[in-house]
Amino acid sequence: MDTQRILIDTSIVVEGGEAIIAKLEKIAPVFVTDIVLQELDGHKNNANGSVAFQAREFFRRLGNSNGVELHAMPLSNMPLEQGDTLRKMTLGNTPLHVIVRKFYKTKNINDSKIIEVAKDYNMTLVTLDMAQRVRAMSEGVNVETLKVAQEKETKNQYKTALMVLSPFYVLSFFSPLFLGFLGIKFSPSNIVLVLSYLALLVSMTVLMNFLYAKMKKQSLADFFKEAKGINSEASNDFGKISDYTTDPIYSSHYGNINHGASDLKLS
Repeated sequence: MDTQRILIDTSIVVEGGEAIIAKLEKIAPVFVTDIVLQELDGHKNNANGSVAFQAREFFRRLGNSNGVELHAMPLSNMPLEQGDTLRKMTLGNTPLHVIVRKFYKTKNINDSKIIEVAKDYNMTLVTLDMAQRVRAMSEGVNVETLKVAQEKETKNQYKTALMVLSPFYVLSFFSPLFLGFLGIKFSPSNIVLVLSYLALLVSMTVLMNFLYAKMKKQSLADFFKEAKGINSEASNDFGKISDYTTDPIYSSHYGNINHGASDLKLS
């Protein structure tokens, strides 16, 4: 699959924000539709503070750019569909193309409207929404699905373990003083105690470094899953992105926010 254009849906903006969009833009030009803008506008006052913040921040960062109107798709010069307008804007420092379609063939269901645009312009749809993925695949659209819930849960487990072990790790450095206070001294004649202490210190150091590394570094390549039955060269491109972790705001709290779609949560 030749990834010349990437179309993101609402879930990517709500959960990943500008950081993930910037990384995707290094692969290919990133696009967003007016449908996504409408959905984000509805989330500005969302009861979930994180979702509301992401929506407001998106418009604040995008609003700083006047943009430039384009009359064809970038890189390929593919003409626009009748009634479509395209504007190249900037989300912070990241280029973002906004497509506005006046007349959708699809009615009511926002998911299907986003898929319609992806299909018309041969775009790769990147989403966190499993229901959106199924819909897109059924229409023959190239899809890359970002899975984050399981990775986030694993990361939190590493973080918890790190927090639990940290006090013991610190105390291990002062254990010789404590044992000395009890009258137990480290000396060559007490070789078993010395070796045991050193082994404990080394083991704790290795374990703490391992947990910290696991907590801080998550590979985005593991998040992108190749759609079954699609020969996706884009997956290799996505695999070049690393060191990115997101919070499962969208997937955990909302599943699919589009009207008329099933509420499917990522697992």
